[in-house]
Amino acid sequence: MKKIISIFAAFVILMSAFLLSGCSLFTSRSDTLKILNFADYIDPSLLDDFKEYYFEKYDKNLKITYDTVNTNENMYTKIAKGKEDWDLVCMSDYMIQRMQREDLLQKLDFDILEENYENISPFIRDSFCTLQKLPLGSTDLYSVCYMWGTMGILYNTDFVDADEVKNWSVLFDNPDYANTIYMKDSVRDTVVAAILYLRQDEFLDIKASDFYDLETRAARQTLFNTIDEDFIKEVEQVLKRQKNDLKAKYDIDFDKEEMARGAAYLNVAWSGDIGYAMGLAYEYGVNLAYSIPDEGTNLWFDGWCIPKYAKNTVAANEFINFLLNVDNAISNMEETGYTSCVASEEVLEWAIQNWADEAEFYDEDFYSVDNLIDVSYFFVDIDGSDAASVNPIRYTPVDDIKRCMIMNDYTPEKNDLMLKMWTQVKGGMPSYVYYALGAVLAVAAVLIIYFIIKSKRTNKKI
Repeated sequence: MKKIISIFAAFVILMSAFLLSGCSLFTSRSDTLKILNFADYIDPSLLDDFKEYYFEKYDKNLKITYDTVNTNENMYTKIAKGKEDWDLVCMSDYMIQRMQREDLLQKLDFDILEENYENISPFIRDSFCTLQKLPLGSTDLYSVCYMWGTMGILYNTDFVDADEVKNWSVLFDNPDYANTIYMKDSVRDTVVAAILYLRQDEFLDIKASDFYDLETRAARQTLFNTIDEDFIKEVEQVLKRQKNDLKAKYDIDFDKEEMARGAAYLNVAWSGDIGYAMGLAYEYGVNLAYSIPDEGTNLWFDGWCIPKYAKNTVAANEFINFLLNVDNAISNMEETGYTSCVASEEVLEWAIQNWADEAEFYDEDFYSVDNLIDVSYFFVDIDGSDAASVNPIRYTPVDDIKRCMIMNDYTPEKNDLMLKMWTQVKGGMPSYVYYALGAVLAVAAVLIIYFIIKSKRTNKKI
């Protein structure tokens, strides 16, 4: 009986280790598409629609395994450390660079993607070529854009003056806002705010004259991505002071609700979350607005990639192509509130109608359907006009875009320093520790089983 209990205990430990590591023991891969995405980042109905699309094209039933992660770092750990066989993963710009550099991605199949690839805005296509260090116009891609946007400050207009959020210092220097500030529970997004605060004067001195002032924009980009060990220590000191003195909180899911209820006044926010926050705030009678400070901000992109260990690359490429369909892109925007990379005439028409329907939820002192937004950099040669009545948060005006910068991936050494800094600021264990724990449990289970079997054989001989 003791041996049976020991074997059962070892089996439980082994299964726990597999669950901690995200492994699957009994899943057939020939008919399965495994997708890893961020939470609340797709229209769920599209998963079933894709199964029908795939069956019609290949006469083959497809099963979809769909899971979510909260951060790029958790996703990276699953693939780079755990070598999990996800077929398709959504990741942010800097992580695309890291995974490509570390040979963890497969090239996409343009024979499949070319059906809908031209639906992507040329601005986005060029940005992704630059991101992947490819010539403009290249189709030798490791990733295709999914959603894009900016990061800024969401603020309560009843308590915070619009002039105050013209600079990132509002998050760090004003004791009046103690206990009312939410930062992103994401190392890079929070570091962005700290960088722009610490280098405020330098960014204000380097101003691009327009969107096509590429030399100045490149200089800002270089400044934005230049860090060393001493500067990372400065970032740590600033974030610790903010956390200790201003009692800043870190969150990634519930900060929007806190802002909408009026429980918080300042929030580092992604542009795609603003629509949800505004609608909820309208129900509570709270007035919110969104600001891209004068120093500039992070222009971010999320894209789909096929990891090195993928098993079903055909279905993965087909799913990317499927999401680039105009109707599916619109469905995703309606569901998630984020902005698709697709920039067809139908999408512009949808954007105009969507703004007409939703503008009532926004503070009319800051936002109006009468304001025409220059979107010529995104929607090209549509009705010969540069401006349209669209949501200026979803489709960032060109004057704000010229002040935005892409945060590149750092070297492995700097990434390690950044992670250590973040652990010091936040406290607690990094997520990779839990995966290491899973591996230790797996080894322990194997050893237990081994010694039980060995002991059983020894007893038989006796």
